[in-house]
Amino acid sequence: MAVKEMYAVTPQWNNQALREELEPTEIEFRNVGKCFPAKGKADAPFAIREVNFKIRRGEVVSIIGPSGCGKSTILNMGSGLYRPSEGEVFVGGEPVTGPVPQVAFMLQKDLLMPWRSIRRNVELGLEIQGVPAATRQKVALDLLDRCHLNATPITTRSSSPVACASAPPWPAPWPSTRRCCSSTSRSRPSMPRPR
Repeated sequence: MAVKEMYAVTPQWNNQALREELEPTEIEFRNVGKCFPAKGKADAPFAIREVNFKIRRGEVVSIIGPSGCGKSTILNMGSGLYRPSEGEVFVGGEPVTGPVPQVAFMLQKDLLMPWRSIRRNVELGLEIQGVPAATRQKVALDLLDRCHLNATPITTRSSSPVACASAPPWPAPWPSTRRCCSSTSRSRPSMPRPR
């Protein structure tokens, strides 16, 4: 059963035309719906439906609602991890058809790899993309400095700031980086250490 109430809190503008001109739309949902059919089934009830909103450059938007109302589903569609069952999602004016490199997704649980150092956890996205080690280290140290973590010993038990430093997509220049953050209460298992 879909929960009927969810709110997106956005700033109010007196002059909409000025807002359109000064702050381009970064993320937009147009009449979006998502259902999750069971395997082998064609139909399923919609988890969310008729979602319409725009997020402009520089805005901080909160999506608030009870557990199960579709907050994470919206974030998954905005990052390209899910495709909408109906409607369209746009990032930077382009339709989302798969994972979007300009969107980072950080879950409530940080999911860091405890066998890697803090710096190496921050480097992981670059490492996966094949970025040379020297460049990865330089970028990671810069990010840790920006998060004020460069001189602080951090353990994986208190690692949410480290996960945040790990979240930006790679490679992406700072001004165009967009973030989606999810805050859910579901527990997620820790990633196993490779053998």
